[in-house]
Amino acid sequence: MKILLLSRYGRMGASSRLRSYQYLPVLKKHGFEIDVAPLLDNSYLTNLYGGGKKKKIYIIQKYLDRFLKLLNCHKYDLLWIEKELFPWLPSWVEEFLA
Repeated sequence: MKILLLSRYGRMGASSRLRSYQYLPVLKKHGFEIDVAPLLDNSYLTNLYGGGKKKKIYIIQKYLDRFLKLLNCHKYDLLWIEKELFPWLPSWVEEFLA
């Protein structure tokens, strides 16, 4: 089974580690094929934890990347969504996409 994990953060994000990443080794051991696509990667968190500002252009680009990833999700058997696809947007956006 092919799974696309749409997490909020990369491994550096504690919420993603606890909600998603910790299960990957066991799932892979049992034959699941998992592609991980974090919305915001470790460089975003490094910048944020280092006192940097949230870069709006970067976040918009990452939202666009996620949207494009969703257009190709037909090659997966399962979408694993950590919390929400597009955090900080109104829920009707995800309802519309469903």
